[in-house]
Amino acid sequence: MRKNDTIYLSIILIIAIFNYVDCQNIITSWHYDKVQMYDLETIRDILVYDTFKDITFGDFKEDSIDINNLKITSVSSSLYDSYLDYKMGLFLFMPHKVTFSFEYDYSSSQSHGKATFDLKMDMLKMRFKNINKTQTQEANITADYTENDFSIYDISDKTFAEKIKQALYKGFEHNNFVKDKILPKIDLVDAYKKKLSQKADFKFSTSTFLENKEITIKLNRFIGFCKDLVGKRKSAICYYSGELENEEDKTDRTNIPLIDKFKDSTNYNIFINNNLFDRIGNKILTLGLSDKIYDETVAKEKLDYKFNVESLKIYFDNFGQYSDSEKFSTKIKIKEFGSNKAKFNVVFIIKQEEKFNIDVTINYWLGIKLSKNVIVNLCISQITTVDLGKPTGSVKIKEELKLKDQIKNSFDLEKKPLCLTDEGVSFKDYFSKITATQDSSNEGIYLFGNQLYQ
Repeated sequence: MRKNDTIYLSIILIIAIFNYVDCQNIITSWHYDKVQMYDLETIRDILVYDTFKDITFGDFKEDSIDINNLKITSVSSSLYDSYLDYKMGLFLFMPHKVTFSFEYDYSSSQSHGKATFDLKMDMLKMRFKNINKTQTQEANITADYTENDFSIYDISDKTFAEKIKQALYKGFEHNNFVKDKILPKIDLVDAYKKKLSQKADFKFSTSTFLENKEITIKLNRFIGFCKDLVGKRKSAICYYSGELENEEDKTDRTNIPLIDKFKDSTNYNIFINNNLFDRIGNKILTLGLSDKIYDETVAKEKLDYKFNVESLKIYFDNFGQYSDSEKFSTKIKIKEFGSNKAKFNVVFIIKQEEKFNIDVTINYWLGIKLSKNVIVNLCISQITTVDLGKPTGSVKIKEELKLKDQIKNSFDLEKKPLCLTDEGVSFKDYFSKITATQDSSNEGIYLFGNQLYQ
């Protein structure tokens, strides 16, 4: 154990593992138009030829005209100035935002041949819903079109071209080609799942004190469509998974009081739920941490006690017969830690023997330190309370309040700050500048600033 390791209570620093993630565990808020822009990109990715190229349409006959070998040849979209309502859960594309181009064979007593036509959808409507309890989503796709939305090409006889248009329209209606063939290919939920599945992991290494554990945060599970909490079309919030590797967190945590925190629609805002810190703490414990030694070589410079039995007698009874000058040390074993408290077992060692132990629970407040515009560190800013378990064996606590005070006083947060890392964690891939931060012991961490590309 290196002597420059900080005092044993710094164990609770472990909960400060923190990173960027665009959830329930991570929620972002941004200007309404900016959020729409990214969603329109996702919709454009669906409305392409590859989505519909495998559709097979049956042959049909309308008004004595046979239509055969009907197939889609291209799909185009112009989604500018579409209506996206995150409060209602509605994407509305009209008029004529999406065009399907077809080729087909036709034959009648009058003529036969090959030709093409365009079907310009008068309206394409996508309704979506988040089911928070199960982190699943629903989407319903509908479309409207009329005969006038068919544009016929490659037929010079205008009268016959009009008959072809009527036959195509009737055939599409009678065979439900749009409803049963085309629209089922527009799988909105699957498109978002695929897009999120490509989102890169966030990886980082913990500090030397935390033994350089490699942590991977997964952002690639789609858990919900973006929402407008107040319905004023100024800002929208979006949810991201923020899960550890090989874990799925499906607890509903959408009920976070974000409206007041995220009321500035011009900022790019991020909320990180305390649950993420709890899970990271559990992960580090699973990976394993060495016991920490706390003695006079690593303690705070000024303490109200010395590392000898005489000092122990102030706080404990019945731990054995030792001379007052005999030295003691402690061995710290971490048992659990989370977003606002840590529990560890303290073993008291006298004459190289483990004499008794006691569980200690520390409650604390984490603060955010910001540097270089986008570098964030989490540091313990205040120890709030200390709770003590019952010592083992015949040992008894005789000065509980004094003992709690001494534990709190062991911290030297100014000279030896207990932070995530020495350098902090960079958000340079997400913010051009972080302008403000806020921490909440009961909720999580808030970051406010300018998005990298805005």
